[in-house]
Amino acid sequence: MLPKFLRVENLGEKMISLVEAVGGKKSSSVFYAAQNTRYFIATRLKKFFLYVASDRLGAREAHRILSDYADGEVVLIPEKDELLLNIAIASQESLAERMAALGKIIGGEAAGAVISAEGLTQYFPDPVTVSEATICLKSGMAISQEEIIEKLVTGGYRKEDVVSDNGDFAKRGDILDIFPTGEDMPIRLEFFGDEIEKIRVFAPETMISVKEVDRATIYPKSDILISPNQAKSILKMLQAERKYAEGRLEEIFDENIFRLETNPNDPALIWALPFFYEHMSNIVEYLREDAVIVLDEPSIIDDKVKLIVNSHYTRVKAFVEEGEVTAEHKKSLIAKETVVEILKKRTLLSFQNVTSGNTIFEPDYLVNIKAPSVPKYSLNYELLSENVRGNLEFGTRVMIFAGTKESAAYLKDFFLNNELKAVVDESLESDFNLVIYPYFIARGFSFPEAKLVVIGTDDVIRRSETKNKSLKKKRERFIMPEVGDYVVHDVHGIGISEGLIRMETRSGINDYYVIKYKDEDRLYLPVSRMDELERYNGGGKPTIHRLGSRDFEKLKDKVKESIKEMAIDLVDLYKKRLKTKGHKYQSDTYWQKEMEDDFEFTETDDQLLASDEIKRDMESGKIMDRLLCGDVGFGKTEVAIRAIFKTILEGKQAAILSPTTILCQQHFNTISERLKKYELNIDMLSRFVGPEKTKQVLKDIESGKTNIVVATHRILSKDVQFKDLGLLVLDEEQRFGVEQKEKIKLMKNNVNVLSLSATPVPRTLHMALSGIRDISTLENAPQNRLPVETYVVEYTDSLIKDAVKREVGRGGQVFILFNRVQGIEGFFKRVQELVGDDIAVTYAHGQMGASELEDRINSFYKQEYQVLVSTTIIENGIDLPSANTLIVIDSDMLGLSELYQLRGRVGRSHNLAYAYFTVREGKVLTSDAGKRLDALTRYTELGSGFKIAMEDLEIRGAGNILGREQHGNMQKVGYDMYCRLLDESVNELQGKQVSIVRQTDIKIDGDIYLPENYIFAPERRVIFYKRVSSLTGIDEEKELIKHYEDSDGKIPVPALRLIKVGLIKHLAQSLNIKQVTATGYGMGLMFYDNSLFNNPNVFKAMDAFSEEAVLSPSEPPTIVFNNKKQTPDTRIEIILRFLLIANGEDPDTL
Repeated sequence: MLPKFLRVENLGEKMISLVEAVGGKKSSSVFYAAQNTRYFIATRLKKFFLYVASDRLGAREAHRILSDYADGEVVLIPEKDELLLNIAIASQESLAERMAALGKIIGGEAAGAVISAEGLTQYFPDPVTVSEATICLKSGMAISQEEIIEKLVTGGYRKEDVVSDNGDFAKRGDILDIFPTGEDMPIRLEFFGDEIEKIRVFAPETMISVKEVDRATIYPKSDILISPNQAKSILKMLQAERKYAEGRLEEIFDENIFRLETNPNDPALIWALPFFYEHMSNIVEYLREDAVIVLDEPSIIDDKVKLIVNSHYTRVKAFVEEGEVTAEHKKSLIAKETVVEILKKRTLLSFQNVTSGNTIFEPDYLVNIKAPSVPKYSLNYELLSENVRGNLEFGTRVMIFAGTKESAAYLKDFFLNNELKAVVDESLESDFNLVIYPYFIARGFSFPEAKLVVIGTDDVIRRSETKNKSLKKKRERFIMPEVGDYVVHDVHGIGISEGLIRMETRSGINDYYVIKYKDEDRLYLPVSRMDELERYNGGGKPTIHRLGSRDFEKLKDKVKESIKEMAIDLVDLYKKRLKTKGHKYQSDTYWQKEMEDDFEFTETDDQLLASDEIKRDMESGKIMDRLLCGDVGFGKTEVAIRAIFKTILEGKQAAILSPTTILCQQHFNTISERLKKYELNIDMLSRFVGPEKTKQVLKDIESGKTNIVVATHRILSKDVQFKDLGLLVLDEEQRFGVEQKEKIKLMKNNVNVLSLSATPVPRTLHMALSGIRDISTLENAPQNRLPVETYVVEYTDSLIKDAVKREVGRGGQVFILFNRVQGIEGFFKRVQELVGDDIAVTYAHGQMGASELEDRINSFYKQEYQVLVSTTIIENGIDLPSANTLIVIDSDMLGLSELYQLRGRVGRSHNLAYAYFTVREGKVLTSDAGKRLDALTRYTELGSGFKIAMEDLEIRGAGNILGREQHGNMQKVGYDMYCRLLDESVNELQGKQVSIVRQTDIKIDGDIYLPENYIFAPERRVIFYKRVSSLTGIDEEKELIKHYEDSDGKIPVPALRLIKVGLIKHLAQSLNIKQVTATGYGMGLMFYDNSLFNNPNVFKAMDAFSEEAVLSPSEPPTIVFNNKKQTPDTRIEIILRFLLIANGEDPDTL
């Protein structure tokens, strides 16, 4: 909803005439309108519009701004990316977004759509087929689960135990969970027979319902939708064509014939598109008859279409020669002439900067709308008041979208102080000439003829105002141990998981988790005590402990002592730095704000928060020692630059110390470019700098002429003397040698220090270290980054040739990972032969000399080479923005964490990035390898594989922070146990009370287990047990019951008993109870010691149960209950109510 003055009738005669012309199906051209005005005009045409941008980035930007201006939803239609490679698995994100967009256009749910010129050349599924495959559901509707599932499978959905990503569905009794394509959250259908009783939206990370809705629309997941009859005719064509194929091409035909026979809606069938394109459609066929197609610079779009199609033809020719496609594959794209013919049949509107020729169509109506762009006022409020005053004097209405009520009030006061009267209007109906709206529109525009200026939120409000960090609930961290995994028990130590078993004993049916220890001894752990168990993750192969010995307890004591020694040093250093007074920096100046607002990207919340924390340190007057962690490309350098700039504004010097010359060069280039407008003296010290220049730099550092120096360990030499060093930025400190670290320690005295680390730091470690080390973390990638197009594909020479030539052809570089030192030189020569002499190729591996390795990487960084063949030796800290294609050879041999981190090395610039994970031709993947590669293409964060990958990375990060000795300790006891011991040690050193929880043995009669017909999936069963064993109170128990009744229906009696036993265990532990007994032979509570006599609540409970309970004067103390003629459930109820009162809780809340 926009203000009334932005309605067409208030925008001037030219705009009214344009809308009438387009409404009369006259193709029209608009000249001279600024970009945002173009977007706004498109949304005022009173028609559905398809906005065509010249490229993908332009399409995403158009979608962002159009979504603000339009009265309804505007959808983005992402392009298919790969049409010629025979892809085994492809990334799913753009496919899901594309299908949701197409579904919304057909269903009339979208006000407009955006596509790039490339999208005009591509085929889409037939609109009628998409409509038929779309499932529209509403409460009370009569439809069977089987009917819905059949349509889901036809539409490309897949059945899972738990839904976690777009395109999943899961069935559990009368409940059907579906994660509709293109949606942020899944839906839950609750059935009564064959009728939908309720539709709920739920959070995938918690499985808990968020809201109830009346209806839901589920669009197909696949963009290959082929009917059985069509599949038969396509099969005949493929089989006929296969007769002429040989070698690799014959195999590709066989694979696609198999796909077609087993799943005719498999998106991987895109290779076979030339044999069924006649069953597909173009994007224009999705538009209703009166829609308008908006061409933003038609000549550029025309050139782009020509370039895309010609490039495709060139690729087809090369692939035909390699025997990987047929000549028919030219038909995978729509010809340029056909695209123009399709467009001309519709009402068109073009935007052009000049009145040059329109190469796509002859307009019936021409109009000049000279609308200048709106300046960026956020840095210059003086200009804002000046321009607003001038506009008002000329009778121009000014409308400002402030974003929030607070910002609106601030701007109103600002104008008042500048003798300009403004009103804040929430109704959107004000007639006042200077109006401020507390609503968000990113960018503004102008309409001079209508005497109207609109100023957007980003035009007037500083982006970098600190936002609160997202409190979105984190996904559950527990990783299910699989049979054969190493596990760590709190008391007995490391053993091997043998999984869950159910046993029937005299007391009833119970579930146990079995762990095998040394000498084949086994621990049968009741599932209510699974909180005592963690999957081992510490890297390497651990020592298996002996059941019943004190070996593990002794090991934990040793590790704890080692931790304390390290922590004492940290605590002492921390206290010392707190006492030492440093320079107290003033609050941000105008220059600081200007520099920060010059940042060309939108900061993440994490960047803003980290920057704020650093500034608070600097302004407090203490000596800063802060660690800043975050993956490459997450913006650590920008945060550091802001701290550097704040330092030099007060006349002090700043130094950046890097472990390698290449990182040093990279930082020097980045900082020089970022701060070039301020004419600072920025120097570099490394072996890349000649002797004469080095001599001069040393003089300038000593005299204070140098403001910023970026250096390798050369800065640690005795001849480097600073005049007034205020800030030392340490990049990847853990990679320096022992001697260098000692010198760094001396440099740190009385200087603010900011350490940067590219490996993620675990949240648990972060929390454990809080209070002895200041840590800021960047967990979120920058916004609007294009997703990395990820493919799993068989290795072929033609793939290398094609991928390299495509990337180099757009001015980029290629990173090929070949992770075997033996053979890398031979493979490098093979790549040279494949790509030809015009493309420069180099290689690097860890057995090279340090200087040679650095020189090669530096040459690649400076773009002297277009292709780098390398092992995983290339450090993660290096940012290679031009390297936007990654090819991993034998990807099935690498772990998920390595694959995940490798993919993170591309896609850091504004270009679309490609990652090809190759496997050997004809190789059958192991189940685990297949899952790892599938996980990468699905972008899921829910699967245990992804969690393990993250934990692998975090352990690396923890080792970097705490040093080699502590990393060894972590390997001995496991990561989770280590973090717990660290937390205890730090708390003890800080004088905080550390509560030691003793285990409680529970003997309760009755069937106490989780039935398979309630929760079947093994991972979900273990999570249920884990949550039950970790209950900490009555509220949590209620929440758990609500959770499972919401997600799985009514909880069976044995599972309810299990939940109550979990709560009993927690309540008993908090009272220091050693054993709880509730059997047919007796009921009682045995305590560890006499501490119960200090707890008045225990005696309140005794009073409440005076007829059932007696305190026995035995040693240790025991409370005995009357056990006459009681059922198992009554016994559980008595014990639970007693324990609640003894813990000071109300038993009636049960």
